[in-house]
Amino acid sequence: MFNLKFLVAAFLIASFSQTPCFSQTYKRDSALIKELSIQTARYKKAFLEDDVETAIALTHPEMVEKIGGVESMRQSFEKAQDLKSLHKIRYSGFDFILPDSVLVSEQSYQAAFPVVITTKYEDGSTLNDRNVVIAYSDIAVSKWYFLVVPHKEGEMSKLMLDFVDDNLIIPELKN
Repeated sequence: MFNLKFLVAAFLIASFSQTPCFSQTYKRDSALIKELSIQTARYKKAFLEDDVETAIALTHPEMVEKIGGVESMRQSFEKAQDLKSLHKIRYSGFDFILPDSVLVSEQSYQAAFPVVITTKYEDGSTLNDRNVVIAYSDIAVSKWYFLVVPHKEGEMSKLMLDFVDDNLIIPELKN
């Protein structure tokens, strides 16, 4: 009888200790971080080259819906392109630092990391704008989505967007 109790207790302890912890993180050298790097570079390229269709494809469906759908989003991008052209400005940099870890849940991988977006003006002057990228990967469809938010609004994004996990740590940006 003692052996049966011992075996049941050992089995229960082993079962609980082997249950995946969905708040664990993966390290920078993992395949997950490498995929995040590849997809962030894809987003950067779309951002800098005004590739509207790729930018829309890399925008979370909840954001697309909040903006009014794909056509509204496309029109917003086109208006922004017209304004940049009118004022003779262009984005010339999108410099980011990937995080060391990613928040893991049952449905998604999420990360928030700093990005400096450089705007170049006609007279040659530049402006560096510090923001935060929120990256979200839907595990079920193996797809990454990106959202650039002003660094002061990173925490607010967690409240306003259902897909952003409350446990996602938004990095503090130093001036």
